[in-house]
Amino acid sequence: MVEPMARTAVVALVVTCNRPEKLAIALERCLQEGFDRIWVVNNGAWIDPAPWRSRVDGDRLAWLQLSDNLGGAGGFERGLAQVYGACREGRLPWHSWCVLLDDDAYPAPGCLDRFRSRLDGYGCFGAVAAAVLDPQGRAAEVNRPILNVFRRPGRLRTVLRGGLQGPWPRQVRDWYHVPSRLIEQPGHGCAVDAISFVGLFLNLQEMQRLGCPLPDPRLFIYSDDTLFTWGLRRSGAALWLDSDLRFVHDTATGYADGLVRPIWKLFFLTRNSWAVYRSLTGPLLGPLLFGLGLLSKWLTCGRYPTAGERQAARRAIGLALEDLWHGRRSRPLAELPQG
Repeated sequence: MVEPMARTAVVALVVTCNRPEKLAIALERCLQEGFDRIWVVNNGAWIDPAPWRSRVDGDRLAWLQLSDNLGGAGGFERGLAQVYGACREGRLPWHSWCVLLDDDAYPAPGCLDRFRSRLDGYGCFGAVAAAVLDPQGRAAEVNRPILNVFRRPGRLRTVLRGGLQGPWPRQVRDWYHVPSRLIEQPGHGCAVDAISFVGLFLNLQEMQRLGCPLPDPRLFIYSDDTLFTWGLRRSGAALWLDSDLRFVHDTATGYADGLVRPIWKLFFLTRNSWAVYRSLTGPLLGPLLFGLGLLSKWLTCGRYPTAGERQAARRAIGLALEDLWHGRRSRPLAELPQG
């Protein structure tokens, strides 16, 4: 039985799927950082939690085994629901924080101590984003926080400030994400509008005020974090980036030579991006940006080295468009090209 905590707790929520070697690194780093509790959501494939439980006191490690692979979206939805449940039952105080991370990510040494030292200043924020870096120390492209310049033009100041300190934006996404140079720069802080589920510190008291929101599990992977945190922002929560909080993300696990692998991920990248563009930019600009992104993905299909991979990639995009046309978010993973 877990004793209730009176002080502010900082807990970790890790979602994994059949990558025990990655999970081992993430858990080791989380244990070294000293999180008050660690929730692990294991999608599908069985991993024995006993060796890890033997290393912590009492029920400091909670392990949620899912019979099916619900993807990152479903995993974070189930895990966050468990965290909220612990708060409702009095096992965890609402004045606590929960940091979300994938199994191929982990906090840099000293991250949690730095976070705790700034707790008083974070109280006004619904969420705080850590600077997420790749193993070489560069800003992880897939985790750069979003600046919604479409609905908040004043955010362009942050984009331009980063451009004055380094290379000017070279691709479309550079115009609505925090510049890499600012993420890598110690001591940088700025308001943001959407955050990835790596190094995302959620203020549970603010989550309670907002009705305990959860990610949409139907998205499976990709865009669930953007839509969830942009939803927090639209509900009035303030989101903040603190570049002194550092996380490492081994982003090479999903990409190679700029190509998405496994290819079935292209389905979710395409289908879910429609909701993101519409939500961030509105009903007029959203379809235009979606169309540009779709064209880019389609052209990228030609870069896959084999005819079978090229066919599978185009098939994944075609199925995504079919589901968008019919308004579906329920296609099983087994029906997607597995190349």
